[in-house]
Amino acid sequence: MNIHPTAIISPDAQLGSGVTVGPYAIIEDHTIVGDDCFIDAHVKIARYTTMGPRCRVYYGALVGEEPQDRRRQDGVLSFTEIGSDTVIREYVTIHRSPFEGQKTLIGSDVLLMAFVHVAHDVNIADHVTIANQTALTGHVEIGTGAILSGYIKIHQFCRIGALAMIGANNVLVQDVPPF
Repeated sequence: MNIHPTAIISPDAQLGSGVTVGPYAIIEDHTIVGDDCFIDAHVKIARYTTMGPRCRVYYGALVGEEPQDRRRQDGVLSFTEIGSDTVIREYVTIHRSPFEGQKTLIGSDVLLMAFVHVAHDVNIADHVTIANQTALTGHVEIGTGAILSGYIKIHQFCRIGALAMIGANNVLVQDVPPF
């Protein structure tokens, strides 16, 4: 492991082999970071987050934080799960659920480009690409292999089908079928 001396890592966090943690990164308790992950400077991996192997999290990202939801209550145990080989670029925000036992899920081989927001209870399947400044509100589902261009806003509970491609600057308030 290569951990910068200014990083703050909870003794309750589990880091796999070959993990790199940059300056001023924070990894809270009850987290699992898989083998060969890269955590850049000023990243926060919040409690109850599990990250698969070979993930890369870039500068300033916030992963697994409490949701921006009025229903959030102290003491609720909820989770964020991220699959293997996922890339989370600069200043991405990912929030866990406000509901007991629920999860925000991000699959394997997902690319979240800079400033993407993933709200609570979102489910992103494998091989999805989401470009810069896109915002997924609560309970959104993204199907396998979908590609979302930049600056998209997606309303709560919308579903984007597998292999769908969404152009830039769209506001989605209804489901998008696959293909």
